[in-house]
Amino acid sequence: MKMSKKGENNLDKIQEWIRAIKTAYQNHRRWFTVGLPLLVYLLGVLATGVDKSYKGFKLNPFVAIPTLFSRSGRAMMSLLILIPLLVWALFKMRGLQYFGMSHDEKRNFWFSDKDTYGTAELMDSARMHQYFNCVPEKRCREAEGDIIGIKDKVVLSRPKDSRHNKHMAVIGASGSMKSRAIIRNKIIGSKRRGESMVVTDPKGELFRESAIWLRKNGYTVRALNLASLSKSHGWNFMMDALRYCEDGEESEIVSQMAHVMIENTGGTAAGHSKDDFWDKGEKGLLKAIMLYQYYIWKLGTGPLSFPWAYKFLMDNTIDQLKAAFSDLDKRMPMNGATSAFSIFLKAGEKNGPNIQYGLLSRLDIFKDTPMQRIAGSDEIDLELPAKKKCAYFVITPDQHSTYDFIACLFFTLLFIRLVKYADTKTVAGKCDIPVNIILDEFPNIGEIPDFPKKIATVRSRDVNICIAFQSIPDLTERYPEPGHYRILNNCDYFVFLGGGDPLTAEFFSERSGETTVLVDTKMENHNKLDPLHFTLDQRESSGAGRRMVMTLNEIQTMAKDNPYAELIVMRDQPILECEKFDYTRDPDSKEWEVFAMADFDPHAPFWFDYPKTEPENTPVPIQNSQKTEEDITAKQPLQKEEPLEQAPFSLPAKEPQGFQQKDNVEQESMSDFMRQRVQEMRSAQEQETSCPPQPPKQGETERLHTRVQSAIPALKRPPMPPPNPNEDTMEAKVQMTKGSKIPPSI
Repeated sequence: MKMSKKGENNLDKIQEWIRAIKTAYQNHRRWFTVGLPLLVYLLGVLATGVDKSYKGFKLNPFVAIPTLFSRSGRAMMSLLILIPLLVWALFKMRGLQYFGMSHDEKRNFWFSDKDTYGTAELMDSARMHQYFNCVPEKRCREAEGDIIGIKDKVVLSRPKDSRHNKHMAVIGASGSMKSRAIIRNKIIGSKRRGESMVVTDPKGELFRESAIWLRKNGYTVRALNLASLSKSHGWNFMMDALRYCEDGEESEIVSQMAHVMIENTGGTAAGHSKDDFWDKGEKGLLKAIMLYQYYIWKLGTGPLSFPWAYKFLMDNTIDQLKAAFSDLDKRMPMNGATSAFSIFLKAGEKNGPNIQYGLLSRLDIFKDTPMQRIAGSDEIDLELPAKKKCAYFVITPDQHSTYDFIACLFFTLLFIRLVKYADTKTVAGKCDIPVNIILDEFPNIGEIPDFPKKIATVRSRDVNICIAFQSIPDLTERYPEPGHYRILNNCDYFVFLGGGDPLTAEFFSERSGETTVLVDTKMENHNKLDPLHFTLDQRESSGAGRRMVMTLNEIQTMAKDNPYAELIVMRDQPILECEKFDYTRDPDSKEWEVFAMADFDPHAPFWFDYPKTEPENTPVPIQNSQKTEEDITAKQPLQKEEPLEQAPFSLPAKEPQGFQQKDNVEQESMSDFMRQRVQEMRSAQEQETSCPPQPPKQGETERLHTRVQSAIPALKRPPMPPPNPNEDTMEAKVQMTKGSKIPPSI
């Protein structure tokens, strides 16, 4: 049977004691020869003092030594042995020598109470309950914030009244459950609180899993799908950015748009290269044509969309562009487009066509029909999330970066619209509904202009940002020093899910801090000619040492024994070790309905008809103008016809029960009418027999005959046929009802 580790340690200690006794005996044999008999004599003298048969201590060795082995002597010897053992047990076995210290059982060291080298430590349970909202897992729906971890069977979230901001940085290597443990939990938490969310979705799985669930709960759901353009809602970014801008503000907005488009399509406009002549020229020309398109839209002579601006640039030469801008200057003097074009012309006549060609090549995706449809239709409003609850998903391809600048442009304009709405259209200076921006794979969406400044200032507008990336070098590459430091410094919460990157591990190791630990030092000296260590000389000492609370290797290998290990770091608080909380443990995740992207129709009425009641809607037949009866021949609006529970790609819902009841009521009313008319005819015949016949009035008989004859086919009319299950859209159902040959009720 294999001995436990603790038993092996005790056996080693016993062997060390035996070796120490042997060593002491060999080194001090004379003292042992004299000392042991003297010790026995002294103990015997003490025994005579304890024995009641003697009065006082007896110094006679022939009396003292036999008394030592008597009953009273043995009792005294037992006490002399037990007292030191009890003292040793109190200080060794019960750990009283570590009084005031805390022990790290996982890594087997004691935090010293001397605090010589540092006072860093791990977060304990009391502090965890003080700074986190801790709710039992069974009642996770009561969590005040987004669930970010679990420890001791309680889920952890940010308290509602916390003084820390809601910005969060999530760091974890590929496959470390960033989406399952953090992103999806944030979607669920935002829905519980009724807050808007804007999510980057590199794989499209977040949209496919949660979109129907969010829509049924009253959210306006939109998808900017850059991975599959035919499955995307339209976003006219020029219309969205410039439609409500104030006079003179358009130039600044267009400058930011041009900067994003040039910088994130391989440009060097931000100064990363010494030779940025061509990028500056293309940026100036791009700004000029976008402003030109804006001004002709204001004049009412052209649409406001970037595909038209691109077509305007592609269909005209430099000379033709000069004539167009000259004409615009005559119609609208002192406009920003003419000024921007004049700066472009300073590049020279020879360089102008080259700059035009470079810009057309850089933005050639806008010559494709799918992108023209997206950029030319207005289905996504970036200001709407601040006014009512919305869920916007930006789906980007993870295999190439062709459309990354569109995603970057989306978030650039999103910040502009949200901040402007909070500053100018609200009394409190905040969004009416908090907006949570969840940026998964943050470095891959491109460089957002002045993002370090934005993350530092949008908090006061009730805009909360969560960035997720794989390592510190990924963030540094996109936002060079000191940009990435400024971004991280504005995040009060850090979540590390695991990874082997040394720079990331070093970052969290330094963040864990340096602490003072108790160090036990043992030293052994023995003779090389003594293989059995009979001459062993051993010394032991203890003192204060220093170490990082979590070393670099401990952070890199924290998941070796527990794949769900997680670290949470709060500003000005110790680091917390906990476990990941998979979103499937939340009961709300059971309501998610997953669909294939191939079945998604972005123009289905399901995504556009805002529900009147939530989370469930029952279609109600439309009433007539007097609201006394229902009119089945009236054209049904789509929001009334489409049940909320029906997915956009499913078969049409069954006809509501109210329509069948309508037919039954009509037939009963017609039967009552016929019985009434028959009763009137019988009464008229009885009057004819009792009274002289009177000639009928002109046309009365013909009207009655016509009315009865027209009612007979209605009684024999079969009930309205059920909807055709082969129909795919509600529009077909509405057209069938509108074009029916069934006469209206009498």
